[in-house]
Amino acid sequence: MANILLITRGTRGDIIGCVAIARALQNRGHKVVLLTNSFYAELAKEAGLEFIALDTKEQFNQLIEDGHLLNNPTGISTFFERNILNSVISDYEIVKSKFIPNQTIIVTRHLSALGAVLASEKLNIPLVQLFLHAASVVTIPILAEICASSLASNINSLRKQVGLTTISDWETWLKYSHNNIMSWPEWFATPEKSWPVKVNPIGFLTDEFTEGGTIPEEVERILSEDKDKPILINAGTGKFLSDKFYSSSIAACQKLGYRAIVVTPYDEFVPKNLPKGVYHFKYLPFAKLMYHGGTAILARAIDAGIPQLALAFGAERPDTATRLEKLGGAKYLSAPHWHADEIAQALQYLLSSDSVANRCQELKKLQKAHSNTDVCETIEKTLATHQANQANQANQANQANQANQANSVIENRIEQVNQLSADKQALLALLLSKKQSNATTENISNLAKTSKDSLAIQQNPQLIENIVVAATFTAQPIAVALDFWMKKLDISAKVEFVPYNQIFQQLIDKNSLISNNKNGFNILLVRIEDFYQANQEYSNDWSNPAVNTGIENNLRSLLEILTLTVQKSALPYLFVLCPSSPSNLNSLLIHPFLAKMQDLILEKLQNINGIYLTTPQEINSYYPVIDYYDQQSDKAAHIPYSPLFFTALGTILARRIYKIKSKPRKVIVLDCDQTLWQGVCGEDGVLGVKIDSPYKALQHFVLSQYHQGMLICLCSKNNEEDVLEVFNKHPEMVLKLEHIVAWRINWQHKSENIYSLTQELKLGLDSFIFIDDSSLECAQIESLHPEVLTLLLDTNKIPRFLNHIWDFDHLKLTREDKRRSILYKENLARELLSQQTTSLKEFLAQLNLQVTIDPMKPEQVNRVAQLTQRTNQFNLTAIIRNDSEVEKLSQQTGFQILVVEAKDRFGDYGLVGVIIVELGKEALQVDTFLLSCRALGRGVEYIMAAKLGEIATLNQLSYVDIVYHETSKNKPAKEFLFTAIAQYKQEVRENILFKVPANFIYNLAYNPTETLNKTKEKLTFNNNEKVLANSHLLLDIANNFSTPEEILAAIQAQKAIRPNISTEFLAPQSEVEKRVAQIWLEALGLKEIGLNDNFFDLGGHSFLAAQIASRLSKEFNFEVPILAFFEKPTIATLAKLISQQSNNLNQKPQAKDSYLDESIAMANRRKNKLKQRNFQ
Repeated sequence: MANILLITRGTRGDIIGCVAIARALQNRGHKVVLLTNSFYAELAKEAGLEFIALDTKEQFNQLIEDGHLLNNPTGISTFFERNILNSVISDYEIVKSKFIPNQTIIVTRHLSALGAVLASEKLNIPLVQLFLHAASVVTIPILAEICASSLASNINSLRKQVGLTTISDWETWLKYSHNNIMSWPEWFATPEKSWPVKVNPIGFLTDEFTEGGTIPEEVERILSEDKDKPILINAGTGKFLSDKFYSSSIAACQKLGYRAIVVTPYDEFVPKNLPKGVYHFKYLPFAKLMYHGGTAILARAIDAGIPQLALAFGAERPDTATRLEKLGGAKYLSAPHWHADEIAQALQYLLSSDSVANRCQELKKLQKAHSNTDVCETIEKTLATHQANQANQANQANQANQANQANSVIENRIEQVNQLSADKQALLALLLSKKQSNATTENISNLAKTSKDSLAIQQNPQLIENIVVAATFTAQPIAVALDFWMKKLDISAKVEFVPYNQIFQQLIDKNSLISNNKNGFNILLVRIEDFYQANQEYSNDWSNPAVNTGIENNLRSLLEILTLTVQKSALPYLFVLCPSSPSNLNSLLIHPFLAKMQDLILEKLQNINGIYLTTPQEINSYYPVIDYYDQQSDKAAHIPYSPLFFTALGTILARRIYKIKSKPRKVIVLDCDQTLWQGVCGEDGVLGVKIDSPYKALQHFVLSQYHQGMLICLCSKNNEEDVLEVFNKHPEMVLKLEHIVAWRINWQHKSENIYSLTQELKLGLDSFIFIDDSSLECAQIESLHPEVLTLLLDTNKIPRFLNHIWDFDHLKLTREDKRRSILYKENLARELLSQQTTSLKEFLAQLNLQVTIDPMKPEQVNRVAQLTQRTNQFNLTAIIRNDSEVEKLSQQTGFQILVVEAKDRFGDYGLVGVIIVELGKEALQVDTFLLSCRALGRGVEYIMAAKLGEIATLNQLSYVDIVYHETSKNKPAKEFLFTAIAQYKQEVRENILFKVPANFIYNLAYNPTETLNKTKEKLTFNNNEKVLANSHLLLDIANNFSTPEEILAAIQAQKAIRPNISTEFLAPQSEVEKRVAQIWLEALGLKEIGLNDNFFDLGGHSFLAAQIASRLSKEFNFEVPILAFFEKPTIATLAKLISQQSNNLNQKPQAKDSYLDESIAMANRRKNKLKQRNFQ
């Protein structure tokens, strides 16, 4: 339960949203104190909230009377001096009196209670700023200037009184918070770069309780009369406006013959003698009637779908009115236009315009029903992050002690090694590798190991990956790039292509290449327009609805068949949506349909386990190719793309294959000076370090990785306070301390600090990526910790360099992945609790642990597969499965897959365990029994074991058979079995079988008796197993193979020797012969080609012929048909044909070469026959 102090001042419209938040938080079990104007004491009482008045009745009246001062910049400073600054110290003292360490969080409306902000700074209380309207964010730079020019001395004087330092950077201070809530939807006001870094647009705040009430009988009568509905005139409960607002509005309604209801608590604003049909009420409930006004009133009008006439003046109202007018749901008149005639004209337009009425209904749909859950979760997560950071800082002291103990050993180790020559180092490594006597010698032996161009994935070199490619077009040219990458990645692979445009048949046929592929990958390349080209039933008319319907039906059928096929397969499927031809993409008629089909594919496939989807936009973001389309080869042989784009396509597929096969990395460790910023913070100071474009791009990239589940750590040789000050005070920092899960900021060796981080996070070195600008530091990490992916940063290459480190790719993200940082911070809070308790039993009692075990849901398949791949310590059988295998197993009769979820007082662990069982004849067979290391030592494994007994009992089975397969890492699992059920052990070959009576295991319970330290010793993370990183390979790819041009050049540079053929070599002589030969050389990948060498003897085939024909056509500016290669298969004969055609074109521009004309005709006839046969 949190202690939440919700602090605000203002008019009723400002307060009701805060009351709504307070009630919602209180309903979630938190203690909430509402601190606001004394005027709202009754409202707080009705809402059941604890209330503290921040002012007297007289002070509140002064606040309302001074509202007009906010209408211009010169009056703002006066308003603050009278109504805000004079209460700063009293607000501060109230917050201080209600402060409970590590449980309190402040939620305050921006600038309404500066004393709360000072309390947050001084007492280290997390602060959430609430912005009620966009103008309050947009005007921060203006307010900063006002503070600097008029209020600086007063505010700094108040800061000194509470023991805070003075400030000069007012804009940064006005943005100070731990989180920000924007009480409007993102479509109403989109966050901008100048806004505070962390913003959460959550929608308009509304609440039936605070806005409710009974409608007076007179109003019910007015509304029920058989007349036009009245115009509602309202300016809120503030005194921002003059009586002209009401008098002019009433006159305009009279002029048009409309009745009007005026709502204001101030009699002095309303004419004494109201005309007939005009009624005045001091208050009407928002939830019952809709009327015009500020942000709170605007939200209700949008809810009702009615137009608004905004006579906006002062404070936020012009900005709010302008935004709504741009959205088409209102008309805005500034004060100079507040005349009856102009108001009447605007009203008439709003009430008669169909477009405005329609737009209001659209806005109503956009304004979805809003709950305050998002607000509450934002506040709760902010407090949880603060608690975790506090625990982290407390943990740093303990970690520092451990690091100091290890420091002397590592210092000696490094010095000893550095004194040896390279050959002696290698010899020493050889000797030590045989002994493997302790951790120190193992680290020294790593010095002789290299990881250049070696993969982290530990594959069997004898196992060949089958890569089967099926496409709606001729895709064979992709083989060149795929072969290149498979060799570079050291993956033994065989690439096979199914017959052209046979995807449907391949998925249906049980004997097809795809169906019979048992090891590797199935690749599907789909171009939407090919569905049309294969169908000759319709004419070439995309405007024909039947064409689009036919294509959509075919695509839906394909997606349904694919989904069913993948569910039955254990192989990954790579589905690539390839770009359509430029003419279709640029067509106003065709493009919308293509976009619709892409949306359909995304909808149907992106959440299917076992399918990895790639869109044209993703290909273009990594490997852009401007001239990707080859019209001639598309027409001749249905090869739609240029060699450069086929290179890009092959590369993105290789990138996906690499990522699927690789062990995922989980942690990014960052250096600080010259990496996160330019400069040295200890020397240059907070504002002396620069965060310009490259460094900001790096931080944005890391922040993106954080949101995709990566843990972010710091490892810097620095004074800790200097680095933390940059994070807290530098206005350009994108990364915040809340994004950092752990840090080692000291003067110890970084190799030692990274090893310390592995122990804290309980993750292996092979889960880490280290980024530093120092080649010396990188070299040391590579030598001492070759499992770590070490990246030497060149800021001149950001962000391209980082975008092409393939280990940063994330193909599938689970809920637990996205919450990983939060989970680890919550674990630090648990660690802090464990330090405050003496026994394991006491610790578990205070945790309030709750465990649920339920059948796996479809959306949990990816996480279950992920746990089988990543869980090492507590995994009884060590069986690894991918998404498809888990999906397939879940459909098999007799198998049950259960998932284990846990939560405690600090937060939700998420899905942490998996049980897979098979119902046998007499016993329940346990296939998989695993638990994530973050839930170990809390008794969860005993609850899981008891669940086995429950399942066996319900199915009338006498025994539960549990098999233990020992690995180098699953010692905790073994200790659990030998502690809980040792008496039922039986040896079975290389495994151990525990045949446990169902009734015994059903009643198994956890009774902790040991100390916490003893439990921690058992769970000490084992970091001995080495999986070498592929740093040099990935650096090489990022630096030298990040564009299609670089990759294609590398492929073409691998020239082969001219085959041993009977034709005598004769070099090309003429200019045309040399130009033709150069194109042949690049396409065939040969070092030399003879003038009379036969194209097909050199390894050429029809697909290459189509590509070369297209390139020759572009080179010589006329069409060279593919059939020319069959009739003229040498450079000599082809060059002669081209020369003749060029001469004919120069002499007779209108004439056509009869041979070429006939060749083109033959090609077209052959192509049409192929199409008809394929369609049939």
